[in-house]
Amino acid sequence: MVDVIAWPPVATKGRALPTKRRPISQSRSLLTGKRYASATQRARREATVVVGGIGADKASAGYVEMFKEFLDGGINYTRISMCSPLWYGALRGLGGRRGSQALEWMSGYDALEMTESAVDLSWTVGQPVAGLAGTFDGWPILTCTGLPANTVIAFPSETVLVVDGGGVTHTARILRVAKVDAAGDAVLFLDAGVPDGDVLIGYRESVVYEVQDVNDIQAMQPVSGNFSYTINLREVFEDETDGFTEVNPWRSSRVGA
Repeated sequence: MVDVIAWPPVATKGRALPTKRRPISQSRSLLTGKRYASATQRARREATVVVGGIGADKASAGYVEMFKEFLDGGINYTRISMCSPLWYGALRGLGGRRGSQALEWMSGYDALEMTESAVDLSWTVGQPVAGLAGTFDGWPILTCTGLPANTVIAFPSETVLVVDGGGVTHTARILRVAKVDAAGDAVLFLDAGVPDGDVLIGYRESVVYEVQDVNDIQAMQPVSGNFSYTINLREVFEDETDGFTEVNPWRSSRVGA
């Protein structure tokens, strides 16, 4: 089992957006000159994060150093919720208006379970959005209702999450800018088909990364002003290991996968 360390509460100064690397093999026929290409390995995401050394409570550098300790020279991995590749200003004002999601109540670091008459209660936050699946001109689409009128609501490369009637989740990526009409409806063009269900636009996928060159992560602290660490990340998959054990040193719990 490999420990997957939760990303620490550090100050992010900048990031190189996650991009998928797809190694390929290619050749050309000596007789015809035709090019032949095929994938040689599975695609995986790579990203870079620049972390400020000060941050909240002036503790960011300390968190980075403890993070490195838990990574154990690179033996262990980290988990990060994917950020949108969009300019942050594009999403301003859309929080809670692009679908609802589960809300977890906490007491300190412990999750609270709520019941009424011995029945478990589920809490959600955000405006509910319903989606009806279909196709248009050969492309999968999702017609959504319950959105804020006359608003640009979705952007290319964002992920949409659909929960079907059986509680099963499905994801796809958005191909085009989607605008809501006066009635609160919008059509999302997708790269893969999804069923009817409850919709969350802008879903942040949780990804496990190997931190590259852990032993070389360091920062030069000036006499005054902020300083930064550069952390390079490469995606890993659980089936490449003997399994993941989720570890969150910044909370009180440790959960075995």
